[in-house]
Amino acid sequence: MDFLARLGFDSVRGALINAFGVLALYGVWKAIHRIWLAPWLSPLGNLPGPKRTSLFWGNMREIFNAGPGEMHEQWVKQYGHTFTYTAILGTHRLTTFDPKALAYVMNHSAQWQTPEIARSFVADLFGKGVLFAQGEAHKRQRRVMNPSFAISHVRELTNVFHEKSQQVFVSVFS
Repeated sequence: MDFLARLGFDSVRGALINAFGVLALYGVWKAIHRIWLAPWLSPLGNLPGPKRTSLFWGNMREIFNAGPGEMHEQWVKQYGHTFTYTAILGTHRLTTFDPKALAYVMNHSAQWQTPEIARSFVADLFGKGVLFAQGEAHKRQRRVMNPSFAISHVRELTNVFHEKSQQVFVSVFS
């Protein structure tokens, strides 16, 4: 209690109330920063793109309500091959369909690490295999697997693909 008294608190309860108050203020500040300030401060704000239609959802409702890829196609026609849109809670998403930019990203994939939340989602959905690997682990897995995808090996599997696709067709349409 002497420690609390030296800090200016007369009880543990008072210290806890102040601590929760500080945490609440911090949470409010982070929300204000993320929703209102960050979009103005982001360099992505200078790129073309649709205006946010919802404070909470951003442009995500439009994307979810449209068919797969429809909104992105519309935005490419309207804003060009590279644009931004707003995701949930005001986060910016950069989207590009520029072939040169996509080639650069694919050829320098070590520089473009997947966000941890996406990696966690992929690991939960598919396990920690080829889709999960990044960096050196990904290079090792590709080195081991690439011979299996050589043209000669794929040609050998053509008959198998043909037979199985016919079986699926017959089972679906009969």
